Amino acid sequence: MKEYGAVDSWTKQFTVDLNSRFFRVLGFWKNGHILAETKLSLGWNLCSYDPESQQVKNLGFHGSPFHSFADNYVENLILLDKPNDAVSKRGVTKKRKCRSILMSLTN
Repeated sequence: MKEYGAVDSWTKQFTVDLNSRFFRVLGFWKNGHILAETKLSLGWNLCSYDPESQQVKNLGFHGSPFHSFADNYVENLILLDKPNDAVSKRGVTKKRKCRSILMSLTN
């Protein structure tokens, strides 16, 4: 999509040839690869698919179908367990506390 919300501006970026494998897209890497859940010979796996070379790389995570998920994150340099010293426009140091987020994964 080149223009947000305008369906006419949608463009096809690539075609995925799955060779009859069951494939569920979870997300996209910055390099254009697709993060997916697929059924390979060893069972259900998390994999990376390169649309240019049409190669599937097993990432080493195995499990049940539809139990994988992906989420985005943004890296930062804020320490979660200590106060954050921030300098205001006037050069006065302010103390800010950051809350930590605890995530748990269950099988």
